[in-house]
Amino acid sequence: MNSRIPASTLTFLFMLCAVPATSAETVDVTADSLHIDRDRRMATFKGHVTARFESLQFFCAVMTVTYSEAGAITSLQATGGVTVKQKDATAKAATAIYDATQGVLVLKGNPVLETGGHRLLGDAIEVNLHTGRIDVAKARGTFMLNPGGAP
Repeated sequence: MNSRIPASTLTFLFMLCAVPATSAETVDVTADSLHIDRDRRMATFKGHVTARFESLQFFCAVMTVTYSEAGAITSLQATGGVTVKQKDATAKAATAIYDATQGVLVLKGNPVLETGGHRLLGDAIEVNLHTGRIDVAKARGTFMLNPGGAP
């Protein structure tokens, strides 16, 4: 399939086919294709994927969304040239896994996190979006000690 499916159509299909009608959560997605596995409670989007969920924007080659029996989205896994944006922060990595139940984003595969003039690199970067805590394995980067310019 070479034609792109509009995001509004995918949102509707995902909610209709995959998630029970009681769920208020949606992932707005544009992708080249969609495969839904109702038995495993998974939806896989492939090809030029762009997605919005909660406060996050994802750009990647493949995204797999899992959800509970109740229809709540439990996780999103993005692979293939992943970029994740939230407000003024941008993260890039080979893979990103977002645990929606915990609010934790894990970036692996040469992850880079840039925000407010800071550039953080490591083997893995874990960001808790609820608390703001960031944990980095083998951290390195560039940090502005005085990002506001005040003494």
